[in-house]
Formats: sequence, structure tokens, C-alpha cells
Amino acid sequence: MSMDNIRINQDEKKIILVLNPGSTSTKVALYYDDVCLLERSVSHTQEELELDVFDQVRVRQQVIERLFAEAGISVRDLSAIAARGGRIRPVSSGVYRMNDQIIYDSINGTSGKHASALAVLIARELTADSNCPVFVVDPVSVDELLPEARLSGLKEIERKSLGHALNSKAVALRAARDLGESYKDVNLVIAHIGGGTTISAHRKGQMIDIINDFEGGFTPERAGGLPTIELINLCFSGKYTQEQLMRKIEGEGGFYSYLGTKDIKEIEDRIEAGDPQSILVMKAYLLQLSKSIGSLMAVLSFLVDAFCITGGIAYSQRVTSFLKETFSSIAPVFIYPGSFETETLAKRVLAVLNGDEIPKTYPGG
Repeated sequence: MSMDNIRINQDEKKIILVLNPGSTSTKVALYYDDVCLLERSVSHTQEELELDVFDQVRVRQQVIERLFAEAGISVRDLSAIAARGGRIRPVSSGVYRMNDQIIYDSINGTSGKHASALAVLIARELTADSNCPVFVVDPVSVDELLPEARLSGLKEIERKSLGHALNSKAVALRAARDLGESYKDVNLVIAHIGGGTTISAHRKGQMIDIINDFEGGFTPERAGGLPTIELINLCFSGKYTQEQLMRKIEGEGGFYSYLGTKDIKEIEDRIEAGDPQSILVMKAYLLQLSKSIGSLMAVLSFLVDAFCITGGIAYSQRVTSFLKETFSSIAPVFIYPGSFETETLAKRVLAVLNGDEIPKTYPGG
């Protein structure tokens, strides 16, 4: 489909730019209604990733500019921008129109810096001289936790719902469809496993508890839940600044800490070659991952209609075979490799533009 046809039919069809920055890459796409015209995923260099997260706006914006050049359009041709949402305030699931408060909270949030916040910052730069609306869909701070799930064990620290809500919700809807049921009628455990990991328990349409990579098992680049006393001792050892420690647990932890690589394919190649350290670390990864999954099945009293595996590591047959063998006696295991974030962003914003979904006002709902 040519871009000339898009311009001719612009009154009838909607052109949506999707922005989905991740920890190591930037994914962008152009949708013409529900048809994806162009989709690109650019992995960033180590030099680019060593920049402060908020200093990466210009680097990542160049990905969109190249996409515009390839398509022969500008921001003025867009009907809307669909942006991934970062660690903003706790909100209910939904589509939110970008406003100044979202921008402020994306920059000044108390839950640490993450590339997911860059989507709205890039969108703000792109739309500075236009009236193109920007929407955020199911940000990482979607919060449907049970009241009792918020208690951490120390009253000064509350558990937070921060995870891969966008993809987890999309997979939950797919799984319900594949079961021939409504999402509001099923219990699901969903494991989004990739560079970051979120295990979530969904009861009758609500994500009632999660274990993310600050509490659960380690990931290719994140340390996961660490022994608290040893962590406190490390914090006060004088060896590291706060920034250095944050980088160690979120970026230089997990597989990278033990093996010097975040590439699962490379790690599996080492395992095939018989490398004992790679074999040990993979066993530890699967053990920790299984403990997180099992604990959320317990949250649902083991009344689970399906266990779903998604994310980039869901392409690994080694990992998925282990999880199927471990949990198939409890519930059917559905595998949805990769992520459905891009198409979900486009689909939900299109529904708003067509009047089929009412956007919410941040932060009030």
C-alpha cells in the first residue's frame, strides 16, 4: 500500500505511529487503521545505552525520523501517536491521553529510570509544532493488586505494581479467546520473560498480584530479588555509588553478571558446547523462574485455567520445554513468543479514534 493512497484516504483511515522503547532497543511502527505498513526495531550501541536514560531521547528519536523518511511522511500526516507508558503513578488499565502530568511523572517518578518513559518524551518532541494527539496504553504502572498484596513486610516499603502490563494484558485476552472464554471469567498466570521479567496472576479480569525482576528471579540483565542483609552490606561497603549499584542490579545483573553476556542464544550455544558455568547459571535461572511462577499459582489457589509464556525468551525451546514439564500438570500451557505490545498499542488507540473506547484522564481515571 503506497503512502500516496494513505494521503488520499486520510479522512477515512487513521495513520498511527507506535513508539515502544525498551531497555536496549527502540521499536517503532506505522499503522494504517489496523494494517501495519512499516515496523522497525533498532538495537542501540553500548555507547548509546551508557547515556543517562533521559539523555537518550535524541538518539531514539532518530529511529522515528528514519522511519518517516522511509515512508515519505511527517508528523503532520499522523492521526495519533500510541506510546508505551513508563513508571508513572499507579493507574487502572486503559488508554490515557498524554498530558503535562504524565510528562512530569515520567521524568520525576520515584521508581527509578527506565526506557519505557522515553516514549512520551519523544512524542512530546515530535508533536511540539502540531496538534497530533498522543495516547498511553496500559503503562508499566497498571495497578490492580489485592490490598493484601501491597504489604511487603516492612511498613515503610509498599510493594508496587510495576511490570509488563501492556503485553501481559494482551496475552491474557488471547489466552481467554483460545480457551473460548471471556477474560473476566478465567484465572491465568502469565510469565513475560525477556530482558525484564514479570510474572502476573490474573483473576477474573484483574491482575491481582505480580512478581517483577526486583523481587523474583534474575533475568539476562537484572539481578532479581537479592538477599537483603547482603545487599544492605554492599550498599554501605563504600565500594559503589548509588548510581553504580542501581546499574549493577538493573542492567549488569543476572546472566550478564555471571557470564558477561545478555544474549540467550549465545548462552545456549555455550551450554551446547558443555560450558559448566553456563549450564549452572541456566539451571539457577529456571529454578528461580519456577519459584516465582509457582507462588503466583498459589495466589490463585492453584485454580488456573491456563499458564501462558510470552516475551523474547519464550522463543527458547530449552526454557519453554522445562516450564511445560514443570507446570502442565497444573494447567494447560500456552506459548505466545515475543511481544504483542506494538499491535496492541495501535489497536487500542485506533479504538479511541473510532469512538469504540473512551480515553481516560491521567491520573484520575
